[in-house]
Amino acid sequence: MKTLLLYLQDLGGTNFILSLFPNMRNELTSGIRIRCLVHPLSINITSEVLLDTEILDYVEFPICVSEWQKIIRDNDIKYVISTLSSNKYDHSNANLIRATKKSDIPTLGFLDHWKGFDRLFDNNNESKYCPDWLGVIDEYCVSYLHNKKVTSIIKSVGHPVLESMMNKKSIKSNNHRILFVSQPEIEKNTFDSLFLTQYKQSNILSALEDIVRKSSSNFKMYYRPHPKENLNNLVNSSLILDNSSKSELFEKYDIFIGFNSMLLIEAQIFGAKSIFIRFPEVIENYRDEIPYSYTLNVNNLSEFEKVLNGSISFNELPLKPFKNSSERCLKFIQSFLKLTKYA
Repeated sequence: MKTLLLYLQDLGGTNFILSLFPNMRNELTSGIRIRCLVHPLSINITSEVLLDTEILDYVEFPICVSEWQKIIRDNDIKYVISTLSSNKYDHSNANLIRATKKSDIPTLGFLDHWKGFDRLFDNNNESKYCPDWLGVIDEYCVSYLHNKKVTSIIKSVGHPVLESMMNKKSIKSNNHRILFVSQPEIEKNTFDSLFLTQYKQSNILSALEDIVRKSSSNFKMYYRPHPKENLNNLVNSSLILDNSSKSELFEKYDIFIGFNSMLLIEAQIFGAKSIFIRFPEVIENYRDEIPYSYTLNVNNLSEFEKVLNGSISFNELPLKPFKNSSERCLKFIQSFLKLTKYA
């Protein structure tokens, strides 16, 4: 019996793969033993889905290339399916890809966003951290990577999490609640919230809070930190932190404010309103643009104030790229496992 290693590190990528896992285990892996290793970043969201799955215990992170090679040898790994994580925070995911190439083990991964392509490349712009098989959201991503001379097998497979959100879409009631969805600063490796970027005499978060308080809608404001975020510098904010599950968040909040987070897309599909902060002070953090006008982009405080007052309407997100995502992903995995000829 051949053994498949499933490695889960990046939070968004973990949600992506977990949405497929029950069907993958039941339909595609007959005759294949699954062993799973989970990074601490994602451990809290995996327990229920991975019941009855063999979990490899590992406590020393980051995992270096040689240690991954030992794990592969000791467990007789023949396939790897993995998340794809930024190597600026923890090199474990990138080192796994390097180890599989050295050990001649085929790998499959999924990019769950239109940003973060840099996680596939080293400092020489070579795709050293790209798996052999790569599933991406749409043809935009396929073209981008082909232009970058990536030689992996690349397939447009959609996004199963966004597909599931399409099916759950609801009409939102007005709870008068705003959630600030944070993203960490990674260009300078501070991992402070982008909301703390200096803006005039204060920071972006304080400026936005002031506008909300002056509005006539009587909004209550809450804050969702990113798992990688450095919270030490958030001491001056009076916002209540909310680490609820995604399903709870979508029920509780009317407006989601943040940067280029997938959570903003999910919220908008579900029926909430999402505001994308594109102030000049933070625009340098957006290397990869999302190719759809999925939220309402605001470029300054004046535009933000107009949005809260209802004088600017929100965009509808095109949903076609996400249809039949689960089916497309499972076919891609099936082909990777060589159960059928790749199409």
